[in-house]
Amino acid sequence: MSMPQHYLVRYGALAHIDTFCSNNPRVLSRSTEVLVESHRGVEIGEILTPRDGQALQTSGTILRALTPADQLIAQRIGKNKLKAFAACRSMLADLASPATLIDLELLFDGQTLIFYFLGELPEQIESISDSLVQTFDAKVQVHSVPEL
Repeated sequence: MSMPQHYLVRYGALAHIDTFCSNNPRVLSRSTEVLVESHRGVEIGEILTPRDGQALQTSGTILRALTPADQLIAQRIGKNKLKAFAACRSMLADLASPATLIDLELLFDGQTLIFYFLGELPEQIESISDSLVQTFDAKVQVHSVPEL
């Protein structure tokens, strides 16, 4: 039985970089798109480099290299992401909220939406989140990104 391999993987809209392990004996090269199981769920990542070491702290598991079927799913997710982004911006405008939506992620499971706002979260965030949950039948997470 081969030892798990460790890789630095970039994932998420905010380009998180963490160590993930793979039980696949095939070495994954730089820029390979992979499916990873992170603390947030299943999502797409990109291999940056292998990591040496047996006892590395990992943030999850590399499930596999992206397949053509996975890429089709990712395209569909991208379209749904655009719809969710537009819906959230429309809700913010309807509520005359000063909040700035800067990005969102729809994880590979198609059921987890993560919204990123610049600065303080708006007072109306709970009602917006509830509406988005009903509209997209998804789990919604909201994060504030500090202003630069």
